[in-house]
Amino acid sequence: MLLSRLAGDRSMELFELSHLALLDVHQRHSREALSIAEHSIEGSALAPRVEALFKLRAARALAQGGDRARAIATLDQAAGALQESLHPKDPHWTWWLDSSELAWHRGILHMELGDLETAMPYLDEAAHGRLERDPYMPNAQAGPVMARGREWGRAAYNDLVHLQLALTLAKAWRETEAITATVFDFTREVVSARTEVMLRAAVRSVLRAGRGPSGPSSTLADLAEQIAEARGWDVGSR
Repeated sequence: MLLSRLAGDRSMELFELSHLALLDVHQRHSREALSIAEHSIEGSALAPRVEALFKLRAARALAQGGDRARAIATLDQAAGALQESLHPKDPHWTWWLDSSELAWHRGILHMELGDLETAMPYLDEAAHGRLERDPYMPNAQAGPVMARGREWGRAAYNDLVHLQLALTLAKAWRETEAITATVFDFTREVVSARTEVMLRAAVRSVLRAGRGPSGPSSTLADLAEQIAEARGWDVGSR
């Protein structure tokens, strides 16, 4: 960021600030994330999608802090900016901000607020939107197997794992089973370190619930064990 400032590259400085805020949100340093986002928004006139990005960061931070009203209002402001057509001032690094990304943020924000039932449809919408844009089609050629659309495949995997986690937290085992089967397919061909944290939490929730009439089915428990074993996670310590 210092180099960007010395070079007078404000666009790259904003890019770096947005990532610092993202890291803070991911690590639940919500006050620092909110400070970065608000300072960046107030510091200068921003292109619409850049402002929307910082408002998304701010909304997540507010949700983590339990400020429901401000979190939802800030997210709605970001949504309004994203509905506008592309602006000449929008930098190239905002290309991935679209309706699917917004749906994912809505879902995660409601998860942060503890509203699992509200979060689930948004996470499902995000995954389907990305897959409709670029269907997940494994490459049959020799060499590493990749999704045809690498970014959308990885993003859809992230959406599905968050939906899987929301379902497990809500103990919606039937729905979790269907999602877990799809996630298991993705785990063989798509890797995302950030998503693995969520996946591990979802797998643990399934395994800790135990099999039985009110718990996960044998099929779901078996899928969870297969994912854990494939990842080298200690299933015995569940």
